[in-house]
Amino acid sequence: MKTQTTKIVLAVLLATTLSLAFNALSSSAHPTLRIVPDNYRTIQEAVIAASPRDEIYVRSGRYVETVYIDKPLTLTGENRSTTIIDVWPIADITPQAIDIMADNVEIKEFTIECSVLPPEPPWPDGIIINDCSGSNITNNEIRGFLNGITIWIGSDHNIRSNHIEMNLGSGVWLENSINNRIVRNTFYMNGVGIQTISSSNNTIYHNNFDKNGPPQAHITPGDVNTWDQGYPVGGNYWSDYHGVDLYSGPYQNETGKDGIGDTPYTIDENNQDNYPLLNPWTPPDIAVVDVTPSKTLVGRGLTLRINITTKNQGSKIELFNVTACANTTTINTLTNIILKSGNSTTIIFAWNTAGFAKGNYTITATATPLPGETDTTDNTRACWVVVTIMGDADGDFDCDCDDVFTYVAPAYGTQGPPKKYPPDPKYNPYCDFDGDGDVDADDVFTYLAPNYGKSA
Repeated sequence: MKTQTTKIVLAVLLATTLSLAFNALSSSAHPTLRIVPDNYRTIQEAVIAASPRDEIYVRSGRYVETVYIDKPLTLTGENRSTTIIDVWPIADITPQAIDIMADNVEIKEFTIECSVLPPEPPWPDGIIINDCSGSNITNNEIRGFLNGITIWIGSDHNIRSNHIEMNLGSGVWLENSINNRIVRNTFYMNGVGIQTISSSNNTIYHNNFDKNGPPQAHITPGDVNTWDQGYPVGGNYWSDYHGVDLYSGPYQNETGKDGIGDTPYTIDENNQDNYPLLNPWTPPDIAVVDVTPSKTLVGRGLTLRINITTKNQGSKIELFNVTACANTTTINTLTNIILKSGNSTTIIFAWNTAGFAKGNYTITATATPLPGETDTTDNTRACWVVVTIMGDADGDFDCDCDDVFTYVAPAYGTQGPPKKYPPDPKYNPYCDFDGDGDVDADDVFTYLAPNYGKSA
C-alpha cells in the first residue's frame, strides 16, 4: 500500500512540475501586450503587473510619473513626439524619470522630459541605468534634466537614434561602464555631450555633437574609448571641428572629397575621432537605379552579362554589398563596394545559365541595407530574362526555319557591342548566341545547327 501511495505522490509531483515548466515556457514564448491607459492607469502600474519580457504599449499623452523597471521589459510609446513622460511637478522629490534596474530592458518612441527644472538641486536625470546590462534606448527625445542618460556600472547597452538636448550636465553620463554602444544620436546644447568617469572600451560613432559644452565630450584622464569605425564608415559630426575635406582614403591622402575631415578631431591625448564627419550624420541611402541585361533572351548553358548601376544618395562615402538573383537563386554577391556621396557605379555580373531550367526569370539586384538606412524601398530593382533552347532567336522555345531565315540570315556578318559602336543596323543581339559581338559561323554551326528542329 505504501509503495502504491508513493507512486501516486511522485506522479502528482511530476505532473505539477511539468505543468509549471510548461506554463513558464508558454509565458516566455508568448509575452503579454499591456496597454496604458486602456488596461492600466499609469505606466508604473503596468510595469508592476507585467511578467518578464512583456511589452508595455503607451498611448499618446502626458504621463507625470517616475517609472521603476526591475525586470526585462519592452516599453514602447505610440509616437515619440506625443507620448511624454514628464517628471514635473514631482521633480523636486524624484531623481529621475525612468530608473532601470534589470538587464535587457528596451525603451523606445518616447519624449522624456522635465518641463520645469527645480530651481535648486537635486536635479533629476532622464534615464538612469543601474548596475545592469543589455538594454536598448532607441529613438527617444530626452531633454531638460541634469543628465539625459546615466549609465552606472553598466555594460553592453545600446544608446541609439535618440535626440538628447538641453540637459544641464551631460547628454550621456558613463560611470564605471564598459562595452556600451552610442550610435546615431544627436547631442544638442547640453552642458557636455558625453561625460565618462572610469569608463573605457565604449564605442561612439555616427553621432551629431552640436553646440554642446565646451567641451563637446569630457573624458576622465586614462579612459580610452573608440570614436570612429575606421574608413569609410567614419566617426561623428562635431560642430566645432575646424578641419577641411580636400582628400579621401584611409590615410586621407587620395584625390577627391569624401565627406570626412582630413585631420582627426582630438578629444584628449587618449581619445580622438580619426574620421570626423564634415556634415551632420544622416541615414545612409544606397539605391539600385538600373538593372539591364545584355539581352533578355539567352540560350540555356550560355553566360549572360547583367549591368547593375548603384548610386550613393546619402551625404558621405559608403561601403556596401550588392547581390544579384535569378528568381530566388543567388547569381553572385559583390562585397565592399566603396562609393562617394552622389556618385554612381555600374557593376557587371556574369550569369552562367547552365543548370537553370528553361523559362522566364526575374533578375533582382539588391544593395544590402546599411546600418541606420531608413529608405530601403529603392535598394532593389528587377528586370526579366528568358532562358530558352540554344538557337532560338525569336523566344518561342524552339529552333526552326523562322529562326534561320527570319532572324539569323539577315543579321549574319554584322557586328555590335562590344566589337562595334554603334552596331550595324541589321545586328541582332538575339542572333549573337555566344554574345561575342558579332553574328558569324560560330553562332550558326555551334549553337543553331545542332538544335535545329528541337524545342524546349
